[in-house]
Amino acid sequence: MGLNTIETYVPWNLHELRPGRLDFTGGLDLERFLDLIAAEDLHAIVRPGPYICAELDGGGLPAWLFDDTTIRLRSSDPRFLASFDPYLHAVLDRVVDRQIDRGGPVILLQVENEFGSYGDDPTYLQALTDRFRRAGITVPLTTVDQPTPQMLRDGTLPELLTTGSFGSRATERLRVLRQAQPTGPLMCSEFWCGWFDHWGAHHHTTDAAQSAAELDDLLSAGASVNIYMLHGGTNFGLTGGSTVHRGRRAADHGRPGDPPRTAALPDHPRRR
Repeated sequence: MGLNTIETYVPWNLHELRPGRLDFTGGLDLERFLDLIAAEDLHAIVRPGPYICAELDGGGLPAWLFDDTTIRLRSSDPRFLASFDPYLHAVLDRVVDRQIDRGGPVILLQVENEFGSYGDDPTYLQALTDRFRRAGITVPLTTVDQPTPQMLRDGTLPELLTTGSFGSRATERLRVLRQAQPTGPLMCSEFWCGWFDHWGAHHHTTDAAQSAAELDDLLSAGASVNIYMLHGGTNFGLTGGSTVHRGRRAADHGRPGDPPRTAALPDHPRRR
């Protein structure tokens, strides 16, 4: 397809099922994954959260975080940041020497995920940014938000590259993105060529010609594009995320590299 970069989330909840028990083995072996990308002469974009959405249970936040209902999640609450630190350090230790300026494949890292649709806490975003930099991350850091003025304002910092997430009206979305960030590269870091499915609901599809036309508009404008998703998969067991009043969802997304379609299991009553 002429693509040159693999973008990946890193799910905190899967890497740290129990507090302090970090797992980077088997299918969670981030180092091996990045090395395979490099072996194929591709670049990598790493998105470690803490929140990643990703159609994943809790948006990637570990279930044990919810045991203390007084902690303010996705905020500058010191208890939340302290909970995140061991995982983040473990991830960044594996990424630092794989940055492009050290001969590796990693060209960008993303801070948080669509935070502008959730809150307005620049202290939190700055605390995350500082942690990335102190760990030795030197490549550009990005944020992603849906391109509305408020979300773009609340979801980023001046020192971060602001990118957009959308799947239609590309020319209009890029214009809003450029107004929010007058200089620097334009990037749609989630180009939605489909949508997730809820358990028991109809299968979402997107017209291929329409998506191709939107993609052409993005490329014609000189923007960089990450196809979300080129390849997705199945949310096994209780790992599927959920939306309010709609139940669990699967990362099917109508992607171009489309394996046989499956869906997530229904929500479990003990999951939050």
